[in-house]
Amino acid sequence: MLPCFGLLLYLVMLVAKDPFLSVAKGWLPAYVLTGKLFAERFDIIHAGWAMDQPTIGKWMIWFSVLAILAIPNIALARWLADRSTRVRYWVFAIPVLVIGGLILCVLSWPLCMLVQYVYWMGFTPKRTFGLSFCLAALVLLPWFLRWSLRRPCRRHLHHAKY
Repeated sequence: MLPCFGLLLYLVMLVAKDPFLSVAKGWLPAYVLTGKLFAERFDIIHAGWAMDQPTIGKWMIWFSVLAILAIPNIALARWLADRSTRVRYWVFAIPVLVIGGLILCVLSWPLCMLVQYVYWMGFTPKRTFGLSFCLAALVLLPWFLRWSLRRPCRRHLHHAKY
């Protein structure tokens, strides 16, 4: 289980470095909470799907790729992992929490950019779809992480011993 998580964690950390640092250092929360998100005009450089630019599409693609890689791996690891003791549970849970948190940081960038884009430029079907996608991911990913981190119930542990 751990080698699989190790490779996945490396990839997620590689992609999520800048979004994570912006959240961890408080830049992104301050940007949102102080109202600068709506006070500063949307920079058109963030529109589009260019992968060599800081675009909304680029970060949505990265979020999608990481989520598509992480969710099945976490689900499989949950199914295969022996989480019967506290130590074994945390050996599983810590990488899941780190991977999930980093992926949510990646999602925070296109969501904020898209909210600012819609605020300054108005709604279009593509922007509405993008907002719907981000909001659905913002609900479903934490739900999935909560499900994957649930401890096995005692009844299943009892049957697993025999």
